[in-house]
Amino acid sequence: MALLESPSLDHYLGLRDRAMLELLYSSGLKVNELLGLDVEDLFLDLEFLKVRSKRERMVPITTKAVQVLRTYLEEARENRLLNPNDPCLFPGRNGTRMTRVGFWAMIKKHAKGVESAAASTREFCGIHLPCICCRTVLTCLTLRSFSATSAWMQPFSMHI
Repeated sequence: MALLESPSLDHYLGLRDRAMLELLYSSGLKVNELLGLDVEDLFLDLEFLKVRSKRERMVPITTKAVQVLRTYLEEARENRLLNPNDPCLFPGRNGTRMTRVGFWAMIKKHAKGVESAAASTREFCGIHLPCICCRTVLTCLTLRSFSATSAWMQPFSMHI
């Protein structure tokens, strides 16, 4: 996906943006779940993260997402925090937790010239989770039924 590679890794904002996009792609999180993550929600050694919402759950993430998150945490996160004790994983422009408006502004910035739509990252996640049963995909993406996936999973059902 070209959108994943669009943020420059030469700047701390690019590292943050790449980490956010990689996490969205690899986990299928909703935007509000991504923005609500704290550092303590990451279990990088186990390749999981804890999502606290109506239905708290543990969500698997890819090895690539773990690598990008580690780089971001080591090299960039502290540069954006207004308060060093703030637990938020992804601070925004003002140094506090990023808002939905800030997130979509970031997406628009990186989506210029990129064909993939940001709204489809949850679908891409469901399609690209190899060797994982449909029930697990439903749980990770917080979908209630298989019919919710029928439009985009059918071409791939032979692999599941």
